[in-house]
Amino acid sequence: MDLTDITRSMVRSKEPVALKQLDTPWTDKALTSKCPKSEYPRPQFVRDSYISLNGIWGFCVTDSPSIPRKKDICGRIRVPFSPESMLSKVDITAGSRKTLLPHVLKPGEYLWYYRKVDVVGRPDASSRLLLHFGAVDQVCDVYINGHSVAHHEGGYLPFTIDVTRYSQKDYFDLKVCVTDVTDTSWLSRGKQTLNRGGMFYSAQSGIWQSVWMEWVPDTAILKVVAEPSKDLSFVKIRLTVTKPCDVIIRQIPDSRIGRKDDIVTEESGLFEKIITADKFHPCDPLDAQTDHPIPSSDTIPMDTLYAYTTKVGILIEDAKLWTPEDPYLYHIEIIARDEEGSTDKVKSYFGMRTYTMEQDAKGHMRFCLNHKPYFIKGVLDQGYWPDGLMTAPCDAALIYDIKTMKKLGFNTLRKHIKIEEARYYYHCDRLGMLVVQDMVSGGSTYDKPLVTYLPNLFPNIMQTLDDSAKSYKFLARSDAAGRQAFVAEMRSTASYLKNCTSIAIWTIFNEGWGQFDAATLPGILKFIDNTRPIDAASGWFDQGSGDFNSIHNYFRKPSVPVDKHKRACFLSECGGLTYYMEGHCASRKTYGYATYKSRKKMNEDYGQFIHYEILPLETKGLCGFIYTQVSDVEDEVNGILTYDRKVVKIRTKIW
Repeated sequence: MDLTDITRSMVRSKEPVALKQLDTPWTDKALTSKCPKSEYPRPQFVRDSYISLNGIWGFCVTDSPSIPRKKDICGRIRVPFSPESMLSKVDITAGSRKTLLPHVLKPGEYLWYYRKVDVVGRPDASSRLLLHFGAVDQVCDVYINGHSVAHHEGGYLPFTIDVTRYSQKDYFDLKVCVTDVTDTSWLSRGKQTLNRGGMFYSAQSGIWQSVWMEWVPDTAILKVVAEPSKDLSFVKIRLTVTKPCDVIIRQIPDSRIGRKDDIVTEESGLFEKIITADKFHPCDPLDAQTDHPIPSSDTIPMDTLYAYTTKVGILIEDAKLWTPEDPYLYHIEIIARDEEGSTDKVKSYFGMRTYTMEQDAKGHMRFCLNHKPYFIKGVLDQGYWPDGLMTAPCDAALIYDIKTMKKLGFNTLRKHIKIEEARYYYHCDRLGMLVVQDMVSGGSTYDKPLVTYLPNLFPNIMQTLDDSAKSYKFLARSDAAGRQAFVAEMRSTASYLKNCTSIAIWTIFNEGWGQFDAATLPGILKFIDNTRPIDAASGWFDQGSGDFNSIHNYFRKPSVPVDKHKRACFLSECGGLTYYMEGHCASRKTYGYATYKSRKKMNEDYGQFIHYEILPLETKGLCGFIYTQVSDVEDEVNGILTYDRKVVKIRTKIW
């Protein structure tokens, strides 16, 4: 690629072009389902109790935070799809105004949801009812029977509310109020923008992941985290419970966890580990905040907020290791029982694997899986859909993307500046696909020439801009509250996703978007999770921290530069070959890095680029690459798949 390609990719009209609505192969099914996305939403922590609240809710948009009357919430919306998406089937009625089109929530507007929730399936009088929200973008308040029960900020992480006190009758009225300022504040928003175009996408708002309830006993399991040892000889399991109790960790048939001197059942020969109540101790306050549901009233006694934890090590003989080529998972059942006979049971799983950075015989630092150098053949995964925006239309759609990339020879997906629903990571775990997980970017308005154009044009000058206090304003991080919120979200993200077998690398910042203190943040992240390497600054504005010299290169011949910090060289973005496919594109504008009029020629050049420019660099110290990208997204037509997922544009398989 030459200077013409660089200039063409950067010069864009300020006015966004209206998007054409595209269907995916799963659109019709998603629109006709009474309970869309009804699969169990938390596959690594499964209870028998599951009440989905997905489906049709009441809906309205107001200009006031005052709780509207039920009769004023006369629109209809399909949860968990945001009102900006076609799959929400929005029907807004406000006075004489009525529209069936998607509604774009603006700063200063209040998005209200309403649902009458039936209370069903209570196991016994002591059971507690938990209400779960997978993700609500961006700030929300939850009301039950007119009472405020929760406030949550951040559009990408789940939260849980204990609503037991409202479960004494046959139903309760649930209302959710959402505000979303998108990119007009420092709040995290990823690639969402109110003025979409180029590499930034349409904003969305509101509930965009599953809403559901479950009954749990008073003595309940709150969290299970399995961490294989570095030498892969045993697994450390951390349990968090509401109160001290006896716990059994039991192998489920067909997994291979075991130890000769532990208890073995006569019926199956499978492993059981017993933990007595005296082994539990109060959680660290920070852990308790992460593990425990939000109380639904400030009148709940403080002792219900306490959580107790313990760790247990389980030897694994002749462990079968997890790899993308052989994604073997160990399945377990955890049973907690207190003195009164109250019992909680959850099912979970883990993979025996470890991620490390180790030096090879030539002195190159390598990313290693199970202590063996593992070359990352990755593809950038934005996780956007033309019918659901950030919400995949169904489970099968998630599986399709993962399987298709795997068939094309990729072993890694870089989940780009977005946190997915839990089932995405579950499918990566079971199908065998590594994940490079980005933190969600925020910050005030970006100086786009500074963070996009100039580093591409002048990489040697621009890529090492200092990101400490004197440069906060240049990288959109002047607001102290925004910096504090990002650190808190980073910690919560790592805690939430730590148990995912497939997540191999954390990425803190991308291309300087809202970047700050990248020299010190890896240490904070390591405190939460020291089992994965960290890409501190993907692209540019490198501060010499983290485990990678992380490079974005779309316009020059790839190479492996010498890193004075002796980190691994990671080409964390590259490629982006562009081909507009008539009838499968949402925008008449195109954004990408090398434009082709011939699909055949693009496939030939792609194969040449991967096999003769990228892969030979492994012997020179390259530890992996991320090709841009899984699919087209709005203006971007540089995907391997079209945006509607109906055409595989690039069929050349990686060797």
